Amino acid sequence: MNGCHGCPRLGGLNFGRWKTAGAVWRVVVLALVGSTLLVGGHIAQGAEMVLYLGSGVRQAWVVGNGVAWLAQRGGGGEAYWSLEAGKPLRLAERVDLAGRLAGGGRWLAWVQPGAAGSDLYIMDLVVGRARRLVAPGSYKYGCNTDGSTLVWVDRRNGNDDIYAYDLVGGMETRVTDNPAHQRSPTVSGSIVAWVDYRTGRPRVWYRDLTGGTERPVTTVDSVQTEPAVWGTRIVWTDNRHGNRDIYLYDVGTGEERRLTNNSADQYQPAIWRDVVVWTDRRYGNDDIFIMDLKTGVEQGLAGTSYNEYKPAIGDGRVAFLRQKGDEVEVVLADLAETGAGGQLPEAPEWWVELRIGSAITNTPAGEVIMEVPPRLVDNRTVAPLRFVVEALGGSVQWDPDARAVTARCGGREACVVVGNAQAVVDGLSITMEVSPFLERGRVMVPVRRVAEALGATVEWDGATQTVRLARGGS
Repeated sequence: MNGCHGCPRLGGLNFGRWKTAGAVWRVVVLALVGSTLLVGGHIAQGAEMVLYLGSGVRQAWVVGNGVAWLAQRGGGGEAYWSLEAGKPLRLAERVDLAGRLAGGGRWLAWVQPGAAGSDLYIMDLVVGRARRLVAPGSYKYGCNTDGSTLVWVDRRNGNDDIYAYDLVGGMETRVTDNPAHQRSPTVSGSIVAWVDYRTGRPRVWYRDLTGGTERPVTTVDSVQTEPAVWGTRIVWTDNRHGNRDIYLYDVGTGEERRLTNNSADQYQPAIWRDVVVWTDRRYGNDDIFIMDLKTGVEQGLAGTSYNEYKPAIGDGRVAFLRQKGDEVEVVLADLAETGAGGQLPEAPEWWVELRIGSAITNTPAGEVIMEVPPRLVDNRTVAPLRFVVEALGGSVQWDPDARAVTARCGGREACVVVGNAQAVVDGLSITMEVSPFLERGRVMVPVRRVAEALGATVEWDGATQTVRLARGGS
């Protein structure tokens, strides 16, 4: 099918079936109630699902519970989103093809031509509304987002600079301040990486927005392009050995690592947790390969005779494009079913993953945005008490007169008071390392102390600055 004439816009209640491995899975795709878009349900696990076949598809992103993609229509682009094969939703028109479509968490971002430059737009897939973030006046392109921060290339200073916008706090930051060009930005938490031309050739640089300076990922003077970042890990394409290879640098540890060692080209890397995907030419055409960083094992993901390229990864799923003649398929693969990167462990009944500096959290229901992102206070992770307790299946009650919160979870009860390091758990007093405090109307508490008091387990990953809380099990 060419184009997408007759594609539904935001509206309707769609139920779809996806048949795989002899089983029929029912998923709620989305519902429009008034002007609110509800993204719900889960994509059923399966080795692969083709969401769309059409012309002009440029790129795809795993976003929300589905996949978004950008397709050329006439002289401009259109943005689509889908959770179900053959039922794409058109979300935006007049998208700048050079501006890039980007997705993270429940957010989708794009650039549209404006009266005096270009405009940045972002859509919340939960509420189904798009809004302009940055006023016109300069040319912008190359946007990217992790769901809590939006980054883009901006020419307001005469050259290509990187800017960032905090989607939670509403603050804009100029990331780079160099007369050379900086392009292809990517972001995860407080780490922004980009391609920098200050030495005369493209090299990957990065900056920690919490106060770090601009730095190169390596001292090697090679051609470096296509950066992607997750947590403190940055991956990119590097030609230091004559062909294109995938490299990784960990900002937290300072370790640089060559991931691929094949005489063919490997490029277009993407990273999520301990999994890296890329496009690989070792068998003569474009294939999607994947590596488990914990084991160093790499393997092909799909392995068809068609060219498969531009992978994106998130929430345990990989989206990529497959060229079939003049048309392109948008394909979604589930890592748990393909076995790529190892089998995902069976999840406990209640769990949540928090990453320092990021408003995106991972839960059994998918990615959820927090009002206030977790951060470190006196080397302790603090986060909103209500969000943590409700994510673990509990409930909270606020007493405004006493400035106290009572949390109930798994048969246990804890009471904390703003400004008081003493908490009462099931009638017994405990001392917290950080006293609860208010931030943007939310009671912030030390996560480990409170979660363990309520019967949850706590795991800390220093490499990715991530804390995982879990309660109950299968």
